[in-house]
Amino acid sequence: MSLATQAKILRVLEEKQFRRVGSNQNIKIDIRLIAATNKNLKDEIKNGAFRDDLYYRLSVFEIDLPPLRERRDDIALLLEHFVRKHGERMGKVVNGFSSDAFEILYNYDWPGNVRELANIVERAVILTKSSIINIEHLPLDLKNETCSLLIDDLSFEEAIKHFKTGLILKALNKSGNNKAEAARNLKISSAYLFRLLNQLGIREKVS
Repeated sequence: MSLATQAKILRVLEEKQFRRVGSNQNIKIDIRLIAATNKNLKDEIKNGAFRDDLYYRLSVFEIDLPPLRERRDDIALLLEHFVRKHGERMGKVVNGFSSDAFEILYNYDWPGNVRELANIVERAVILTKSSIINIEHLPLDLKNETCSLLIDDLSFEEAIKHFKTGLILKALNKSGNNKAEAARNLKISSAYLFRLLNQLGIREKVS
């Protein structure tokens, strides 16, 4: 918000009236204003980007909402809410997430907060052909980032499983879920790929 716009808002709040563009009549108002920002306004004031008088006018009652990564207990509730919401809207019965998919979502840092979570769940509901959302229904970059964060906490066997899963999901994504092409890109037989899909719990409609 520019400083000029801030000045106009401050004047409206102080005078409790405004004038439409092209009009010479003032319109009185009686409002309660709720404002939100993802920036530290005190730092913005120091940098000359936000008016201190407007800040003190707005900051009657402040609510600090931490980012989603700092309130992970909310993630499960939000996932359940958005699965139900998008499932009902699309006419699909989706009961939730597999344990592996939930682990990835729970440990992700969510830089886009709740909006990003809602979009990822909507995408997963669209993609799933069953009542459970699995890791193959999650965005590849999210899976790769989260798996790399988790790798230090895994046993050798678990780390190998995550590594194999990442390779297979990347190959499937690149091939548009064509199993035969994915197997060729991985330089393994189609039969071995199918065994890996079953062993790793990667469940998706076979091309």
